[in-house]
Amino acid sequence: MPTAICGVCRVDLNRTDKVILCASWCQTYFHTKCVKVSDDEVKFINSKKNFNWFCDPCAIHESHSLRNILTNINKVTMNWDRVMESQHEKLMNHEKLLKDTLDQVNTQNVSISKDLAQVLQTQSEVKLTYADKLKQKTYDPVIIVKPKDANQPSKQTFTTLKENIDPITREVTGMKTLRRGTIVVECKNKEAAAKLKEEAETKLGSDYILSLPKQKMPKIKIVGLNDKIGSTQMKEMILAQNQFLDEAAYINVVHITEDKRNPNRYLAYAEVDGNSYRKILSEQKLNIGWDRCRIYDAVTTRRCYKCNGFGHKATDCSKTTTCPKCAGDHDLASCKASDAEIKCSNCANAVEKLKMKLDVQHPAWSVDCPVYKKRLDQERSRIDFLGHPQH
Repeated sequence: MPTAICGVCRVDLNRTDKVILCASWCQTYFHTKCVKVSDDEVKFINSKKNFNWFCDPCAIHESHSLRNILTNINKVTMNWDRVMESQHEKLMNHEKLLKDTLDQVNTQNVSISKDLAQVLQTQSEVKLTYADKLKQKTYDPVIIVKPKDANQPSKQTFTTLKENIDPITREVTGMKTLRRGTIVVECKNKEAAAKLKEEAETKLGSDYILSLPKQKMPKIKIVGLNDKIGSTQMKEMILAQNQFLDEAAYINVVHITEDKRNPNRYLAYAEVDGNSYRKILSEQKLNIGWDRCRIYDAVTTRRCYKCNGFGHKATDCSKTTTCPKCAGDHDLASCKASDAEIKCSNCANAVEKLKMKLDVQHPAWSVDCPVYKKRLDQERSRIDFLGHPQH
């Protein structure tokens, strides 16, 4: 302790005296007995890091300083209130301006909608070509007629149908033959297909199996899994960790495999009900365990890597090998075609046989291929994006 005198008794202080220092502007030492501070109080003050003791004059000064600070704070607060009031008024004006602008836009939209409706009506009256009708073809509900005799030809199945069913009464809109004598009959609507099935079951007897194809469930692709999880466990995780899904959500994990593009990662495919499909694609991600996985639409179509066609695998293909790059009669490994010679075999067939005006200058594997897109549309038409699987 430096040489000093007590600020009250003015007596010199020595090392054995019990003293306390004023922590304010005077920085004066005092005998604890002179300022009536007990030993316990000194010990308490010294034990607190941010606790200081002020002498009486300094305490008065500090209180005045604090009062000035509070006064300044009040002034700042008042100024801030005035600024906020001014900004609120400006926001209200902007809101009114925005509302008026939106009203004008809505009025213009109504006018545009009316004009567009007239244009569409005019276009619908234009006579379509056969190729245009093929492009716009919708896929009607169907009934599958399958003979129990697997060796029966499709021609015999067709003859039996022709002798027993009136296509006009049952609103038949098309027909397609399949393997093993099976015929797919298209109808105008679901009600017509159901009535055709009922009548065919009565008239065709027990020699045929008649069925209405079940619609597929929407499918999603799950990307970014760090661990390979079992199907049942993954389903439980999805339902437990994603609150936007309903308790009755249908989740069926159908396939889990390694992600070839990302080593040590996995991806999965899952069927979901229509309502969950829309919610999941809207969220774009799912919480699964400790992973936040990216989600993609997984509507696909089976492709043959021998003939480039659709609906079957290369191992079941009876057609000749066709190059997916140039449409030549060789495989891709043997192809020597230049970029200028690229041709899609599927689009080339559509141009030749259906007289459709399509761009053929792309490889058969292109995701922008018109025939491939049409095939995806067919697949989507067989998917129930609205319902829930029936158990």
